[in-house]
Amino acid sequence: MKESVALALIRHFGSLKALARASFQELRQFLPRRKAEAVVAALSMSAIAETEHARSEQLDNPESIYRACADMKLFNQEVLRVILLDTRYRHISTVEITKGRQQRLGSRYGRPCE
Repeated sequence: MKESVALALIRHFGSLKALARASFQELRQFLPRRKAEAVVAALSMSAIAETEHARSEQLDNPESIYRACADMKLFNQEVLRVILLDTRYRHISTVEITKGRQQRLGSRYGRPCE
């Protein structure tokens, strides 16, 4: 029986989380252009939906703040973000204070990862 493309991608990248971090170029090694674009779009929409859902909940612990910033997985550069909350720990606004330079895969702080 033929293995599905989805299972093959997850097997190659190791997990859905790792697949979500894969670049378009990495996906193109396995998929035609249009399918790679569709996978990137679907994974991006998933992160945005996760962010929107998390922001509708109370943000009163580190895990909820992490989920409220799920869209940052899509960024290819450092971003300093502030989340403004009301007295009930509900989301008021999100402000991006600064954006850093673009990060290359495998590098952190401009140096190769060790």
